[in-house]
Amino acid sequence: MAVNNLSQMNDVSNVDGRILDLVLSNVDCLNVTKSISMLSKVDQKHPPILISIPKLTSEYLKPIISHRYNYFRADYGNIVPYLKSINWQVELEKCQNVNEMTNIFYHFLNIAVTSYIPKTRPKLTKFPSWFSNSLIKIISEKSRKTLKYLKYKNPRDQLEYELLRERAHNVSSQCLFNFKKRIESDISKNPKSFWRFVKDRRNGVSNIPAIMYQADQVANTGPDIAQMFANKFSSVFSKVAANDGGDVSMFNNSCLNSVKLTERDIIGAVKKLDIFKGAGPDEIPPVFVKRCISALALPLAIIFNQSLRDGVFPDIWKNSKIVPVFKKRRH
Repeated sequence: MAVNNLSQMNDVSNVDGRILDLVLSNVDCLNVTKSISMLSKVDQKHPPILISIPKLTSEYLKPIISHRYNYFRADYGNIVPYLKSINWQVELEKCQNVNEMTNIFYHFLNIAVTSYIPKTRPKLTKFPSWFSNSLIKIISEKSRKTLKYLKYKNPRDQLEYELLRERAHNVSSQCLFNFKKRIESDISKNPKSFWRFVKDRRNGVSNIPAIMYQADQVANTGPDIAQMFANKFSSVFSKVAANDGGDVSMFNNSCLNSVKLTERDIIGAVKKLDIFKGAGPDEIPPVFVKRCISALALPLAIIFNQSLRDGVFPDIWKNSKIVPVFKKRRH
């Protein structure tokens, strides 16, 4: 009981004044009373009980729908010439350290993004992703026939509604079957389709609770919840001394300052990127880097080589996204 956080909730005694029937639960608001209505012959040693469990409604964080840059519809015909027109050698040589270099690099990237990439807003639709256009038309027509029949009570409208209902059912089943078959066969190449289907099954509801508690703190917004997790993780993290991990002299500057990356090395690595992967904390997705690599190889080579010479990793690239996974609910 202790391991599973269970409590005994029944206090209805039998004819001997004892409780033989236990009700174990981890729901504090569960209520156990003696039943008045008898469905069968009553056993005096085991009186009938009525267990009332309130409906548990959980609120979850609502996703923030905002405008995003559509990098697949970007004007790369103007972006690449703009990035090539920048004298990266002059601009980056002005910087005193690698952090200033990355700031200058992202400054010009942001200008290109805001100037040549259109913004889009996610489409809000009440239909799942596996609905075809023909199925949506059938459902819309069925809804119109339903309203028309309810208004005029015409038997012909009722017949047309029934035909559309049957047709919608058949087309819906076929669409769902084809969609599942397609995402199952393409899950290794395109996992996004699978997770989009899972998201549709959740009706667009997040699985992160809207209110979370840590000791005497309460968080009810996305940033506050994320900060609460960050505070918790940092409180239990212990730094390991450098000498505890063995000899670290091999990682000093003298080991790395002889390494030099060329533009060709960077282009070869970028060609292996998957353009359908998401962006990192800098919000620059692989599709942008891959399609602009002819203009970005030079500044990246300068930044990488400077980082190796100084033995300093840029602060902006130390950021990462950490997603806490909600495992179970405790009452």
